[in-house]
Amino acid sequence: MSQVSVKTNSDGLMSKAEMTRAGILDAAEGLFAEKGFSATAMSEVAKVSETSKPLIHHHFGTKRELYLAVRERLIGKLPEFEVGEPAEVENEVEGLIANGLKTLTEFLRVNGRLIRLMAWARLEGDEEMWPGQELVFAMAAERLKIAQDEGLIRKDIPAASLMVMMGGMVYFYNEHKDGYREMMRGLGGENGNAGDGGDDTAFDEKYLGDMIRLMTDGAGA
Repeated sequence: MSQVSVKTNSDGLMSKAEMTRAGILDAAEGLFAEKGFSATAMSEVAKVSETSKPLIHHHFGTKRELYLAVRERLIGKLPEFEVGEPAEVENEVEGLIANGLKTLTEFLRVNGRLIRLMAWARLEGDEEMWPGQELVFAMAAERLKIAQDEGLIRKDIPAASLMVMMGGMVYFYNEHKDGYREMMRGLGGENGNAGDGGDDTAFDEKYLGDMIRLMTDGAGA
């Protein structure tokens, strides 16, 4: 097969084979997120990606291997996904916590299919760790461990536990946020999260701020 290079950015080139592979992954990601692993047929992936089943098998092997490649690509985007610290933080601990929570929140917003894929995995009884997930967790926990060693964060809670708590607060809210917005607005007053004027973005930002304050106060040394 002849190789045709197409310029994608100032850093490098993407070959025709790489473009085909990326197109297959895009199609598979959308279908797996919409229908789950079991209900997605390779023929559907071929149709959406405008390729063929033999070509998909050539690039990825089995349907399961394609599914794992979709997962790996999504998770692989997280280590390079940084949004930076908020403009105003009171101390270094708040900056660290805010950076982690804000980064994961924005990552899930941009990569919304990740939540659907994880939900489908649970429904289908797939408890297997995603490719690259353990490495991402280890990197996040290491950041917290360094902060503990520097005396910024309390040491009586393992860094891995803090990382799971932070991730859980962000992920669970984002998975159910439409319902939670309605519920918390319904509570109103001091027990709710009113005052956003019906603006979902403002509501989510307030919730993020609440998470940052809670984790900063609870995790600080």
